[in-house]
Amino acid sequence: MKRILVTGGAGFIGSHLSHHLLAQGHAVTVLDDFSTGTLERLERAGPNDRLRVIEGSILNPDVVAAAVQNCEMVYHLAVQCVRRSIGKPIANHDINATGTLNMLESARRAKSASSIVPHQRSMATLRTDCWARMRSSASR
Repeated sequence: MKRILVTGGAGFIGSHLSHHLLAQGHAVTVLDDFSTGTLERLERAGPNDRLRVIEGSILNPDVVAAAVQNCEMVYHLAVQCVRRSIGKPIANHDINATGTLNMLESARRAKSASSIVPHQRSMATLRTDCWARMRSSASR
């Protein structure tokens, strides 16, 4: 069992990834500011003592440092989409660039996260059956 951090873990992709990791027996810490994600997405998996949820922003280095502590792996999904960048380009850049830098720096300092999987690659790590569940829940 690994302790895994999923940033943006209350979003659509992040919540499915979190459920998948919990089903594999891992302990999961979710860091999310709930700007687009919801706690209900995480609750759909039912109560789980291996799930820890931290409400906070990847722009706050102290919150990120606390979240990454004792984690062996990080899936970094906390990003803003291009659609949001049109109306708020500076805020979008801060979250995507500065937030990612905070995540990388905290993981380096903690020396506990051996792997960091950024947003694009993280999607490739999901198994086919997980993708099928994601598609079926999106159609509901």
